[in-house]
Amino acid sequence: GSSDQTVVTVVIGTGSIPSTAQTVLLSPTADITVTMPSPASNNGKMIYFKNLSNFTITFTTPSGLIDSDSILVVQFKNSSFRLISDGSNWYIF
Repeated sequence: GSSDQTVVTVVIGTGSIPSTAQTVLLSPTADITVTMPSPASNNGKMIYFKNLSNFTITFTTPSGLIDSDSILVVQFKNSSFRLISDGSNWYIF
């Protein structure tokens, strides 16, 4: 695809975010927990997220941290954010 296109992944249930994800639409029908890809094997990876639901979405990571925490909790409908790996941890931008 061209450089202005992105791969859109829709997440509706508990599970893992694929390392191929670029833009993730979070659309669960209940509270869920999602696991980020390993930051170690995704150095420089940036994933955009948009929460389309009113449910609580808890992010975990198999190694490292997310902004100095073991989890990230997202609760606000229509909130959006990016997570970027530095090869050790995920950071919110």
